[in-house]
Amino acid sequence: MTDSVSPPGSAATAVPALPAPPRAVLFDAYGTLFDVHSVSLLAEQLFPGQGMALSQRWRDKQIDYTRLTSMSGTYQPFWTLTRAGLRHAAAQLGLPLDSAAEERLMNQYHHHSAYP
Repeated sequence: MTDSVSPPGSAATAVPALPAPPRAVLFDAYGTLFDVHSVSLLAEQLFPGQGMALSQRWRDKQIDYTRLTSMSGTYQPFWTLTRAGLRHAAAQLGLPLDSAAEERLMNQYHHHSAYP
């Protein structure tokens, strides 16, 4: 779409119309702005020697579950998938994840450290 602008004494000149301003700007904060593996510090306290392994498997399974539910068209809340990923990762590593440890780790997920 163009608008015609004709300064006095000149031929009409086509000027491109300005695009509409954006209504929203979206980006993925997890893994780009926030360090999703900052939960490994608490995981290490709860499960010595297994903190990073739990964090990595947890994140991998969280991503797997997110992709599977997206592709199947079956919506599941992010926190439901996050909790399921934690339970799966702990079971895979043979860690005794009781309800108190699960809640502490889930709450920690709300407080990721930012990348420097």
